[in-house]
Formats: sequence, C-alpha cells, structure tokens
Amino acid sequence: MPPRAYELTRRDILAIRDNWCPMLVFSISRRSWISRLILWRTRGQESGSHVMTLLEPGILASQDWVFRRRPIADFLRGKHRLVFLWRSDLYHRPLARARWRASIRAALIAPLWQRLYDWPGVVGQAAGMTWINLPWRDYCSERVAENIRESGVEPRLRLKHPSPAALYRELRRLGWEVWGRYEAEETGAVMAP
Repeated sequence: MPPRAYELTRRDILAIRDNWCPMLVFSISRRSWISRLILWRTRGQESGSHVMTLLEPGILASQDWVFRRRPIADFLRGKHRLVFLWRSDLYHRPLARARWRASIRAALIAPLWQRLYDWPGVVGQAAGMTWINLPWRDYCSERVAENIRESGVEPRLRLKHPSPAALYRELRRLGWEVWGRYEAEETGAVMAP
C-alpha cells in the first residue's frame, strides 16, 4: 500500500507505482481564467477546477478538448496545484482496479465525436443550470464520475453532471482519502497543504 503522504514532491509523484493506480487527480491552473471562474462558481478551492485519473504511473486520462492520455509531467511545472484522491481499499482489490482501468481505456479509444469536450455543459455549470448538457459528450468531472460508476468501484456515487468540486466533496463524504497535495511553482517549490 502506498505510504500516507500529504506534502508531495515531484519525485513522490513520479514514483507512484502501478498497483496504486487508478487514482484521481484534481488540479488548479493558476494561469487560466477558466480555472479561476470554475473555482469561483463551484467553490472548489479545496479540490480544484479540473479532475483527471492517474491511469498508470506517469500517465493521466484527461478530458481536455478531447479525452486523451497525458503525461503527469505536464502538471508538475508551471503554476499547478494537484490533489490526489483515492480509496485505500482498492489497493487490496485488483479486479476492481482492473475494471476501472478497462472503463477508462474503453473511453480513450471511443470514436472522436464521443471524446470531445462538453462546452455547453460547462456553460450550464457556470450558470447554475446543470441540465444544460450534450448527452454524448462529457466535461472532466462527468467523465471521471462515469468511469467510476461504470466500473462499479463506487456504487454509492449518484451525482449527475457534477462539477469537480461537487465530485470531490461527494467522494470525500463516501470515504475517499486525500493521498497528497503538490504545489508547482516556477521555482519547483513545494508548499504544505
């Protein structure tokens, strides 16, 4: 089982082992006005404005313009804050982790039109009208919640069209734990949570 870590370094993140994955990664980009708007609207300062899944060591599954694989190193520089969230019992449930990964991998190879970003859904979130949404597209937290539900990893997760902050709060309520936090600065300094 991975050791409990709260203040993470770049080395800690790059040393995450395969049997600790998948793990959720919430992020805040301090350079993005969209990120700041999402934080303000959803009161997500504790969690972040974007959520991804650490699919395997060093590789995230991220709903950007298109749902895709992305190196975690992209978030370890610049002005990003990361919060790692996981269920510690999954370490002892390899079949559950495998189902979660299979759900993510199936979404990664879906046709392009199904992997595109749900911009109307984000507008709906910003306006407080979560029903505004394209049913065949997802924004980041919808994608993550869908993969968690499809895999059966968290059957108690019932949120429909969650913001990253709402997903974070609900998973914390359901017993998911903060494994660690990372603060990337231009200097590479790490800040306590």
